[in-house]
Amino acid sequence: MPTKVTWKGDKFLRDMEGATEAAMEEAGSLFVAEAQRYCPVDTGKLRDSIRSEVSGLEMFGGTDCEYALDVELGTRRMPPQQFLRPAFDSTVPLVVQILEQKAP
Repeated sequence: MPTKVTWKGDKFLRDMEGATEAAMEEAGSLFVAEAQRYCPVDTGKLRDSIRSEVSGLEMFGGTDCEYALDVELGTRRMPPQQFLRPAFDSTVPLVVQILEQKAP
């Protein structure tokens, strides 16, 4: 009697990719919230410019504010007030937890 084998690997891979992308979107939202929490506020322009973007299995987070680097790294006359690095450091461990929750 022949044995029938059904391959469902393609569906599994599609499901995993969807779960991973959803996890990255959630991680991006967490990153933005954390960066905004750590961000020093004067006018609110820097805090409001923080964004994240997911492309495939990569998440990019940051700001296009022209003085963000001066705030993050400091200048000769101003000490650093890091907000991106602490947000990154606190968000990365959560990505694994999110992936575990969303995995099919």
